Amino acid sequence: MEDSKVYEILLVEDNPAESELIKIAWQSCKEVKSNVTVITDSRSVTAYLHGEMEYEGRPTPRPDLILLDYVMPVDGGIALTEIKGDPDFRCIPVVALTASRNPRDHQQIYERYANCCVLKPNDLQGYLDLICYLADFWLKRVVPPPPNSRTLTSGVF
Repeated sequence: MEDSKVYEILLVEDNPAESELIKIAWQSCKEVKSNVTVITDSRSVTAYLHGEMEYEGRPTPRPDLILLDYVMPVDGGIALTEIKGDPDFRCIPVVALTASRNPRDHQQIYERYANCCVLKPNDLQGYLDLICYLADFWLKRVVPPPPNSRTLTSGVF
């Protein structure tokens, strides 16, 4: 049975070349159908999610997955903290992308509650492999929370 759902991907990436590689990778991945929205400034992420400022009045679909470049001129960690600190959006999976091999950076990513941290590939084939893996894992295998869920409403575990 083929999945006809079109997944919404929010890519937060300031490098146009990397954005294009990632968009090409999503298009070539046969595991899922997706729309990729690119935001180049990490300060705009919460405005996008809330449909505010330059996004007001425009359809801003809730992402099924957020790919976030962690090292940007304006700290991607701030956007990660804002997403995971907002009860309306904290359940959206956020994959932090980084070229950094510094363990302190990786620790900070997880301390800010990213769902995972992955190293950026060096070439197109690496991006194709990574994106198809992420698509299969996060969009096909992981069971997401119900739509519009915010917090646990029951004390039963």
